[in-house]
Amino acid sequence: LAKRAKTYYPDGIACGPEIFDAMEKRAKEERKEQKRDKQRIEAALAEMAETAHGQLEPGHIDQVRVRLSELKERRDELLRASGASRDAKARSEALLARLEDVELKIRATREQLRTLAVELEQCGEADNYCADVENELAKRVDALTKSEAAAKGKLEAINKAGAALSGRDRMCPLAPDHLQCCLTAEQLEAVLSTLRQEHKQVSQELRSISQELAQARKELAEETRRREESRAQANKALLIKGRLNTQQAMLDSLIANKKALEQERDNLPHIDVNGDTEKELEHITGLIAAGEKELQQFAEAEALARKKAGLCTDVETLAAEVADLEVLVKALGPDGLRRDMLYGILEGFVSRVNDRLGRLTEGAYKVSLGGDMSILCRANGGPVLPLRLLSRSEQLRVGIAISDALSAAAGLKFLAIDEADVLEQDNRDLLSGMLLELAEEYDQVLVFSTLGNVQPANPGLPGVKMFWLEEGAVKEI
Repeated sequence: LAKRAKTYYPDGIACGPEIFDAMEKRAKEERKEQKRDKQRIEAALAEMAETAHGQLEPGHIDQVRVRLSELKERRDELLRASGASRDAKARSEALLARLEDVELKIRATREQLRTLAVELEQCGEADNYCADVENELAKRVDALTKSEAAAKGKLEAINKAGAALSGRDRMCPLAPDHLQCCLTAEQLEAVLSTLRQEHKQVSQELRSISQELAQARKELAEETRRREESRAQANKALLIKGRLNTQQAMLDSLIANKKALEQERDNLPHIDVNGDTEKELEHITGLIAAGEKELQQFAEAEALARKKAGLCTDVETLAAEVADLEVLVKALGPDGLRRDMLYGILEGFVSRVNDRLGRLTEGAYKVSLGGDMSILCRANGGPVLPLRLLSRSEQLRVGIAISDALSAAAGLKFLAIDEADVLEQDNRDLLSGMLLELAEEYDQVLVFSTLGNVQPANPGLPGVKMFWLEEGAVKEI
C-alpha cells in the first residue's frame, strides 16, 4: 500500500495539506474505476446465472456417452442388416433442418456483425487527450484565484483606510475605534490622493485578473469535458469490439458446425428398410439426437462454468483492490495520517498551554484534545468539559494560556490580554505573578481591564507601566 500511495504524490506541490488532498482525490478516482469494473463483471455473472441451463452431473454424462455408443452400434447394425434407406432419408431431413437452422443463425450473426461494425465506425477514434493541459489549466486557475483574493483583500484595505480618513471624525486607519487622525489637511489630502490612485490601480488589476480567471475556468471546463467525452468514446468502442469478437467467434463456430453437418449429409448411405426396421431406426435416431443434445448442453455448461470461474476470480481481485483503496482513502483523508501528524505537532503546544494554565490555576486545570481536535478542559480532577461549559473566568484563563502558546508557536514575544477585570482578585494575583515571572520571555505584554471612575495608583513594579484610557485619550499613570 505504501508503494502504491507513492504513485499518488502530486507534481508541482512541495508541501502543505494540498498534498494529502491531491493524493486522496487520486485514490478516490481509482477506487471509483475499480468499483465500476467490479460492478460490470458482477452484472455479467448475474446475466450468466439467468441464462444458464440446469447443471448436469459428470456421472450422468458418462452414462449418456455409453448409452449413445450402444445406440449408435444398434443403429449401425440395423442399417447394415436391413439397408434402412428411409432412416437415411430421415437423417438427411433432420440434417437439412439443422442446416437451415444453422444458416439462419449465420445470417443473423453476420447482420449483427455488420450492425456492430457500423456502430464502431460511427464511434470514430478517441481524441488524443493530454492530461498535462488540464493539469496546467487547473494550476493556472488556482494561481489566478489566489491573485484575485489578494487583490480583493488589498482593495478592501484601501477602502477601509479611505473611509476612516474621509469620515467626519477622521479616525486613524491603524486604530479606527480608538485614535483620531493627527494629519494636517494637506497631509490628509495627499494620503487620500495616494489611496485613490492605489484604488484605481488595484481595481484595474482586479478586473484583469477576474477576466483572465473566467477565461481560464472556461478553458478548464472545456478540457474536462473533452476528457470525459474521450473516455466515454473509448469505453463504448471497447465494448463494441468485445461484442464484435464474441459475434465473430460465434460465426466461426456456426460455420464449422455447418461444414460438419454438410459433410455428415454427404456421407449418408442410401439403403432401403421395411416398416418395423424403419420404426426402430426412427426411435433410435430420436434417442441419439436427445443424447447428443445433452452432450452439447454439457459442453456449453462447462465452457460457461470456466468463464464464470474466471470472472469470479476477477471479482475477488477487484474486491481486494477496492479494499486496499478504501484503506488508502481513509489513510489519506482527514481522519488518517493528517490527524496522526497533527496530534504529534500539537503535543508540545498542549504541554505549553497546560504549563501556563497551571500557573493561572495553581495546577487545578488541564486541557486536552478531543477526538474531533476540539479543546477540552478538566478542573480539579472532575469531568472533561468543552470550553463553552466553563465560566467566563475559566474561559479567560484558558484563552490566556492558549494565546501564549500561539504567540510562542508564531515566534512572537508579544501577548495581549483583554477583560482582565473578569478575574477575581486571587486569579488576578496569579496572572500578575505569572507575567512577572515570565517577563523575560516577552518583549511586550498588554493587559486591559475595565475599572470604575476612580483612577488606580501605580504600584511601581519594575518593568510595568500603567495607562489610563478615557474618552479616547490615553495618559500614563
